[in-house]
Amino acid sequence: MQLDAHGRLTWTERSGGTERVWHGEPDASLRRRAMAFLARALPIESQL
Repeated sequence: MQLDAHGRLTWTERSGGTERVWHGEPDASLRRRAMAFLARALPIESQL
């Protein structure tokens, strides 16, 4: 995991001499990404 030149989080996978860069969390299902989005979007911190 690292930040790219624009400050976005990226994941880098290296295998077999090739490098693959992910801009979204690898192996995360659509439901899991949607729940993470909602958790960031909702103002629930004041409810804690």
